[in-house]
Amino acid sequence: MCIAIFVPKGKTIGKKTLKRCYAVNSDGFGYAYFDNDKRLVVKKFIGDGITREIKKFYELRQQNLDKQFMVHFRIATHGAVGVKCCHPFVVNRKTVFCHNGILGSKFTNGLSKEGDMSIARSEERRVGKECRS
Repeated sequence: MCIAIFVPKGKTIGKKTLKRCYAVNSDGFGYAYFDNDKRLVVKKFIGDGITREIKKFYELRQQNLDKQFMVHFRIATHGAVGVKCCHPFVVNRKTVFCHNGILGSKFTNGLSKEGDMSIARSEERRVGKECRS
């Protein structure tokens, strides 16, 4: 299963933890946070450069302890290995999400379509279709 990590303000993830996460989930790496201008920043990586990008992430995190981060290490149990299947997924300019499982019609078809969750469910369906192709 994938590894999804929420990193609150003032906390960090150790280098050893990041290495362990990548060692067991090496099909993709991504993270999201809001920069100093309150813009959503989402970065996703696959392939040979991931180790370098994880090191860059660690340095970025150390310089931005006043921000929350969402981090994801992917293992492709279903779907393609590719950047479009890496998390976090962008819902809108203020919302990203990660999940740990398989998104499919059995999960999304019978759910209510009220409020912000309808946006997330719509995005789950779109991402699920893209990753199955």
